[in-house]
Amino acid sequence: MSIRVVGLSLLSVFFLLSAPCFSADEEPGQELPTKSPDGKWLIRMPNDAEREKLKEDEVPKAGLFELPSERRVECPHLDSMEGFVDSVRVVWAKDSAHVAFNYRAGGRYCSTDLCELKDGKITGLPSPEDMLFGFLNQVKATQIKEMGLKPGVYQRRIHDEVTTRRWIDASTVEVDAHSIRTVPVKANDKDEDPEIVDVEAKFRFTLKLDPKKKEWKILKSEKLKNE
Repeated sequence: MSIRVVGLSLLSVFFLLSAPCFSADEEPGQELPTKSPDGKWLIRMPNDAEREKLKEDEVPKAGLFELPSERRVECPHLDSMEGFVDSVRVVWAKDSAHVAFNYRAGGRYCSTDLCELKDGKITGLPSPEDMLFGFLNQVKATQIKEMGLKPGVYQRRIHDEVTTRRWIDASTVEVDAHSIRTVPVKANDKDEDPEIVDVEAKFRFTLKLDPKKKEWKILKSEKLKNE
Protein backbone atom coordinates (compact mmCIF):
# COMPACT_ATOMS: atom_id res chain seq x y z
CA MET A 1 0.00 0.00 0.00
CA SER A 2 1.38 3.41 -1.00
CA ILE A 3 0.13 6.05 1.42
CA ARG A 4 2.08 9.17 2.11
CA VAL A 5 1.36 12.11 4.33
CA VAL A 6 0.65 15.06 2.11
CA GLY A 7 2.44 17.77 4.06
CA LEU A 8 5.09 17.69 1.37
CA SER A 9 2.76 16.42 -1.34
CA LEU A 10 0.56 19.49 -1.28
CA LEU A 11 3.64 21.66 -1.59
CA SER A 12 4.53 19.68 -4.69
CA VAL A 13 1.23 20.43 -6.47
CA PHE A 14 2.80 23.52 -8.02
CA PHE A 15 5.57 21.33 -9.40
CA LEU A 16 3.02 18.92 -10.90
CA LEU A 17 1.20 21.76 -12.60
CA SER A 18 4.27 23.41 -14.10
CA ALA A 19 6.76 20.61 -14.70
CA PRO A 20 6.78 18.22 -17.67
CA CYS A 21 4.54 15.18 -17.38
CA PHE A 22 7.43 12.80 -17.64
CA SER A 23 10.52 12.12 -15.57
CA ALA A 24 13.50 14.11 -16.80
CA ASP A 25 15.83 11.12 -16.98
CA GLU A 26 13.67 9.06 -19.33
CA GLU A 27 11.27 11.41 -21.08
CA PRO A 28 9.60 9.27 -23.75
CA GLY A 29 9.37 10.51 -27.31
CA GLN A 30 10.98 13.12 -29.53
CA GLU A 31 10.58 16.88 -29.38
CA LEU A 32 9.33 18.78 -32.43
CA PRO A 33 10.29 18.85 -35.23
CA THR A 34 10.55 15.13 -35.74
CA LYS A 35 10.65 12.82 -38.76
CA SER A 36 9.39 9.26 -39.05
CA PRO A 37 12.10 6.58 -39.24
CA ASP A 38 11.55 6.19 -43.01
CA GLY A 39 11.72 9.96 -43.58
CA LYS A 40 8.27 10.13 -45.19
CA TRP A 41 6.50 12.06 -42.42
CA LEU A 42 7.36 15.26 -40.56
CA ILE A 43 5.71 16.77 -37.51
CA ARG A 44 6.61 20.41 -36.89
CA MET A 45 5.36 23.80 -35.76
CA PRO A 46 4.37 26.44 -38.39
CA ASN A 47 7.24 28.04 -40.29
CA ASP A 48 7.58 31.83 -40.66
CA ALA A 49 5.41 32.02 -43.79
CA GLU A 50 2.65 29.97 -42.14
CA ARG A 51 2.79 32.04 -38.95
CA GLU A 52 2.24 35.26 -40.93
CA LYS A 53 -1.08 33.88 -42.15
CA LEU A 54 -2.37 33.28 -38.62
CA LYS A 55 -4.87 35.72 -37.14
CA GLU A 56 -4.02 37.52 -33.94
CA ASP A 57 -6.19 35.23 -31.82
CA GLU A 58 -5.00 31.97 -33.44
CA VAL A 59 -2.58 29.78 -31.52
CA PRO A 60 0.24 28.18 -33.59
CA LYS A 61 -0.34 24.44 -33.75
CA ALA A 62 1.86 21.50 -34.64
CA GLY A 63 1.11 19.91 -38.00
CA LEU A 64 1.72 16.62 -39.82
CA PHE A 65 3.37 16.86 -43.25
CA GLU A 66 4.09 14.30 -45.95
CA LEU A 67 7.57 14.43 -47.45
CA PRO A 68 9.05 15.44 -49.81
CA SER A 69 5.95 17.32 -51.03
CA GLU A 70 5.41 19.12 -47.67
CA ARG A 71 1.70 18.42 -48.10
CA ARG A 72 -0.08 19.09 -44.82
CA VAL A 73 -2.10 16.08 -43.70
CA GLU A 74 -5.24 16.56 -41.65
CA CYS A 75 -4.48 15.28 -38.15
CA PRO A 76 -7.32 15.89 -35.65
CA HIS A 77 -5.06 15.04 -32.70
CA LEU A 78 -2.70 17.91 -33.54
CA ASP A 79 -5.16 20.25 -35.28
CA SER A 80 -7.43 20.40 -32.24
CA MET A 81 -4.68 20.93 -29.67
CA GLU A 82 -5.24 24.44 -28.31
CA GLY A 83 -2.55 24.67 -25.67
CA PHE A 84 0.45 22.99 -24.08
CA VAL A 85 1.92 22.47 -27.58
CA ASP A 86 5.43 22.67 -26.15
CA SER A 87 4.65 19.54 -24.13
CA VAL A 88 4.11 17.33 -27.21
CA ARG A 89 6.45 14.36 -27.50
CA VAL A 90 6.24 11.98 -30.46
CA VAL A 91 6.83 8.22 -30.24
CA TRP A 92 7.33 6.63 -33.66
CA ALA A 93 7.01 2.93 -34.39
CA LYS A 94 9.85 1.41 -36.41
CA ASP A 95 7.45 0.78 -39.29
CA SER A 96 6.72 4.56 -39.57
CA ALA A 97 3.05 3.58 -39.91
CA HIS A 98 2.18 4.05 -36.24
CA VAL A 99 2.77 7.02 -33.99
CA ALA A 100 1.83 8.16 -30.49
CA PHE A 101 1.52 11.71 -29.18
CA ASN A 102 2.26 12.30 -25.50
CA TYR A 103 1.09 15.71 -24.29
CA ARG A 104 -0.25 17.73 -21.39
CA ALA A 105 -4.03 17.86 -21.75
CA GLY A 106 -4.68 19.93 -18.63
CA GLY A 107 -3.12 21.32 -15.48
CA ARG A 108 -3.24 17.96 -13.72
CA TYR A 109 -3.67 15.63 -16.67
CA CYS A 110 -1.27 14.19 -19.25
CA SER A 111 -2.58 12.07 -22.09
CA THR A 112 -1.50 9.99 -25.07
CA ASP A 113 -3.04 9.53 -28.53
CA LEU A 114 -2.26 6.46 -30.63
CA CYS A 115 -2.54 6.72 -34.42
CA GLU A 116 -2.00 4.83 -37.65
CA LEU A 117 -0.61 6.28 -40.89
CA LYS A 118 -1.91 4.62 -44.04
CA ASP A 119 -2.48 5.64 -47.69
CA GLY A 120 -1.42 9.22 -46.99
CA LYS A 121 -3.88 9.64 -44.11
CA ILE A 122 -3.78 9.39 -40.35
CA THR A 123 -6.47 7.74 -38.26
CA GLY A 124 -6.83 7.45 -34.52
CA LEU A 125 -6.62 4.10 -32.78
CA PRO A 126 -8.80 3.30 -29.75
CA SER A 127 -7.70 4.98 -26.55
CA PRO A 128 -6.62 2.69 -23.68
CA GLU A 129 -7.09 5.38 -21.04
CA ASP A 130 -10.47 4.36 -19.60
CA MET A 131 -9.26 0.79 -19.19
CA LEU A 132 -5.98 1.84 -17.57
CA PHE A 133 -7.55 4.35 -15.21
CA GLY A 134 -10.10 1.68 -14.29
CA PHE A 135 -7.20 -0.59 -13.33
CA LEU A 136 -5.56 2.18 -11.27
CA ASN A 137 -8.86 3.07 -9.61
CA GLN A 138 -9.20 -0.50 -8.35
CA VAL A 139 -5.70 -0.31 -6.86
CA LYS A 140 -6.53 2.97 -5.13
CA ALA A 141 -9.86 1.59 -3.92
CA THR A 142 -8.00 -1.26 -2.22
CA GLN A 143 -5.73 1.24 -0.49
CA ILE A 144 -8.73 3.25 0.69
CA LYS A 145 -10.39 0.12 2.07
CA GLU A 146 -7.21 -0.88 3.91
CA MET A 147 -7.20 2.55 5.54
CA GLY A 148 -10.65 1.85 6.97
CA LEU A 149 -12.33 4.56 4.88
CA LYS A 150 -15.65 4.32 3.09
CA PRO A 151 -15.57 3.72 -0.70
CA GLY A 152 -17.31 7.06 -1.27
CA VAL A 153 -14.74 9.13 0.63
CA TYR A 154 -13.92 12.41 -1.07
CA GLN A 155 -10.88 12.11 -3.35
CA ARG A 156 -9.12 15.25 -4.52
CA ARG A 157 -7.51 14.88 -7.92
CA ILE A 158 -3.79 15.65 -7.88
CA HIS A 159 -2.45 14.09 -11.06
CA ASP A 160 -3.46 11.68 -13.85
CA GLU A 161 -1.10 10.57 -16.59
CA VAL A 162 -0.95 8.04 -19.41
CA THR A 163 2.28 7.99 -21.42
CA THR A 164 3.27 5.83 -24.39
CA ARG A 165 6.87 4.70 -23.95
CA ARG A 166 7.40 2.65 -27.12
CA TRP A 167 5.82 0.59 -29.87
CA ILE A 168 6.84 -3.05 -29.54
CA ASP A 169 5.20 -3.81 -32.88
CA ALA A 170 2.32 -2.45 -34.97
CA SER A 171 -0.33 -3.59 -32.49
CA THR A 172 1.60 -3.72 -29.21
CA VAL A 173 2.65 -0.78 -27.04
CA GLU A 174 4.32 -0.17 -23.70
CA VAL A 175 2.47 2.45 -21.67
CA ASP A 176 2.90 4.00 -18.22
CA ALA A 177 -0.13 5.11 -16.20
CA HIS A 178 -0.05 7.10 -12.97
CA SER A 179 -2.81 8.48 -10.76
CA ILE A 180 -2.69 10.39 -7.45
CA ARG A 181 -5.57 11.41 -5.19
CA THR A 182 -5.66 12.82 -1.67
CA VAL A 183 -8.19 11.69 0.94
CA PRO A 184 -9.01 12.97 4.46
CA VAL A 185 -8.32 10.63 7.36
CA LYS A 186 -9.98 11.58 10.64
CA ALA A 187 -7.76 11.87 13.70
CA ASN A 188 -8.56 10.14 16.97
CA ASP A 189 -9.19 13.50 18.59
CA LYS A 190 -12.51 14.81 17.24
CA ASP A 191 -11.31 18.38 17.65
CA GLU A 192 -8.40 17.87 15.27
CA ASP A 193 -8.66 18.46 11.55
CA PRO A 194 -8.44 15.33 9.40
CA GLU A 195 -5.04 14.34 8.10
CA ILE A 196 -4.69 14.52 4.31
CA VAL A 197 -2.85 11.60 2.73
CA ASP A 198 -1.97 10.46 -0.78
CA VAL A 199 -3.51 7.46 -2.47
CA GLU A 200 -1.37 6.60 -5.48
CA ALA A 201 -1.09 3.97 -8.20
CA LYS A 202 1.65 3.77 -10.83
CA PHE A 203 2.07 0.91 -13.31
CA ARG A 204 3.76 0.01 -16.59
CA PHE A 205 1.60 -1.92 -19.04
CA THR A 206 2.14 -3.93 -22.18
CA LEU A 207 -1.00 -3.58 -24.31
CA LYS A 208 -2.17 -5.52 -27.36
CA LEU A 209 -4.78 -4.20 -29.78
CA ASP A 210 -7.58 -6.57 -30.73
CA PRO A 211 -8.44 -5.47 -34.30
CA LYS A 212 -11.82 -7.23 -34.29
CA LYS A 213 -13.10 -5.79 -31.02
CA LYS A 214 -11.13 -2.56 -31.56
CA GLU A 215 -9.96 -2.48 -27.97
CA TRP A 216 -6.73 -2.90 -26.05
CA LYS A 217 -5.98 -5.84 -23.80
CA ILE A 218 -3.47 -5.88 -20.96
CA LEU A 219 -0.78 -8.49 -21.62
CA LYS A 220 1.39 -7.47 -18.68
CA SER A 221 1.30 -5.04 -15.76
CA GLU A 222 4.23 -4.04 -13.58
CA LYS A 223 3.98 -1.90 -10.47
CA LEU A 224 6.35 1.06 -10.55
CA LYS A 225 7.96 2.79 -7.61
CA ASN A 226 6.21 6.01 -6.56
CA GLU A 227 8.62 8.95 -6.55
